Amino acid sequence: MPEDVAFLDLEIQEEAGSAAVGLVVFQQPEMELYQGLVEAARNRLADLELESGIEKSTVDAMRSRCVFAPYV
Repeated sequence: MPEDVAFLDLEIQEEAGSAAVGLVVFQQPEMELYQGLVEAARNRLADLELESGIEKSTVDAMRSRCVFAPYV
């Protein structure tokens, strides 16, 4: 497979002449939008994990009081 890609690249360069010699950089205009959405999702996930940890801690504290309260 990589040989096919290299061969195709050589064919394209030969057809275009000297104008196409060099590095071709693929640019995707939507990439900044996607990166922003991923960053926002990561931040939201971090917030939700923090809230979940706080709630779990509260529930664990309540359970420990309920379980040991009759024996105190």
